[in-house]
Amino acid sequence: MINRIEYLCIRIQYVLWIKMFLWLLTVCMLQSTVQASYEVVFEDAECFDINEKYVKECEINVDYDSTYGSKMDAYLEILEIPNNFIEVTVDTFTTQMGEYTLPMALHLEGDLCKFAEDKNSIGYLFIKSININTCPPQPGIYKQERYVLDNMDALPPSFPEGHYLLNATLSSSDIILFRINLYVRVY
Repeated sequence: MINRIEYLCIRIQYVLWIKMFLWLLTVCMLQSTVQASYEVVFEDAECFDINEKYVKECEINVDYDSTYGSKMDAYLEILEIPNNFIEVTVDTFTTQMGEYTLPMALHLEGDLCKFAEDKNSIGYLFIKSININTCPPQPGIYKQERYVLDNMDALPPSFPEGHYLLNATLSSSDIILFRINLYVRVY
């Protein structure tokens, strides 16, 4: 006969197996629903904390057109890049009760030029959207008008629906050059 402790151990194992199976089933179901095609709408963007010693002007405007999607006008005037490299740090937030306060587990940090090499990265999107043709960018004026943001630019093939804030800081040797907030809706 099985004593009471052995019975409880078997019962606990059984419950754990059921929970694990249900968790695995839920993950598989969510993955199949999330991997459907999605629309990405860039709702707004802003440059701020501009270090005027290195960057004279940074301006980004997003316009949504129901036919073509999001279009962006960008203007960046770089005066100088200290130490000839730019590091980018990107943090992602989602909404909680209408405010962008809930941090997600998406944090990127590294050399902008290395990010720009990967066509599925936020660094590539930044370089492409501002029409920068060298990396690191050299002092000068960079602008792009009516840039159409592709739904798949800089996002993985599966991404949950919602409203997101991508907060990017561009710096060089602990000197903040400027920050960008990009507001995105995925549905």
